[in-house]
Amino acid sequence: MKLEGISSKQIRFFSWLVLVFCLILGWLGILLSLLGIFFGVIIKFYFLLAFGASAFFLVKNFHRDFWKSEFFLVIAVSLTAALAFLFWSAPTIFSGRDQGSLSEAAIRLV
Repeated sequence: MKLEGISSKQIRFFSWLVLVFCLILGWLGILLSLLGIFFGVIIKFYFLLAFGASAFFLVKNFHRDFWKSEFFLVIAVSLTAALAFLFWSAPTIFSGRDQGSLSEAAIRLV
């Protein structure tokens, strides 16, 4: 993969960072839940730390030619679409705590 101003070594390094982020996030969730200290503040701090590291990597390694208005347009449209789906989504009868009781009630009706 060849992008203007970005070497394949930089792309591989960033891909490894994303992989390590996901692995640590999974293990952090398991560890916190086993210890009984699964607080949202810890996860938010981890995401903030990862976002800061990603932003630092992007600013440090990519040239100014990469930061064009098309890049910001794609990011803005992606974030807007994600937030729109999040805002207007409605829970169904199969979501939440009661899905086990709903399926049990359906079995008892038969």
